[in-house]
Amino acid sequence: MKDLPRRDFLFQAAGSLAAVALTPDLLALRGRSRFLSRDAKLGVAVVGTGDRGREVLDALATLDAAHIVAICDEDPGRLKGGERRAPDAQAFTSVAEMLDNAFGLQAVIVCTPTHRHLEVASAVLDSGRHLYCETPLAHTVEAARALAA
Repeated sequence: MKDLPRRDFLFQAAGSLAAVALTPDLLALRGRSRFLSRDAKLGVAVVGTGDRGREVLDALATLDAAHIVAICDEDPGRLKGGERRAPDAQAFTSVAEMLDNAFGLQAVIVCTPTHRHLEVASAVLDSGRHLYCETPLAHTVEAARALAA
């Protein structure tokens, strides 16, 4: 058996758990939505295509109920890594541009650094789309209160 560094194990385990956590929600959304048939896929975007975002992209690719329609990252190198994992997705360097222009986008998964969660999560919620944000939702208590307001 190949030795797996602890850090790699934790990243892989977290990616798998995210996929398992999302599956019931995706299936529930698909079954409840008056806009989606049971055979339709939920259009999902991933914001942040660093290590964590690429793991989420890999996990989403295994779900029949999800279709990756967009990816977003400000860093061109990380965005290119995301494009390799989701070649059919539209690539954006701006969250605002993605929310305005991504075709079929219904839900967004935020995998950015913690200090960016508030900004991205607020924009997604303001756009009326579903949101899944990596923990913590906000970097400070004040940021969490601002998001709740």
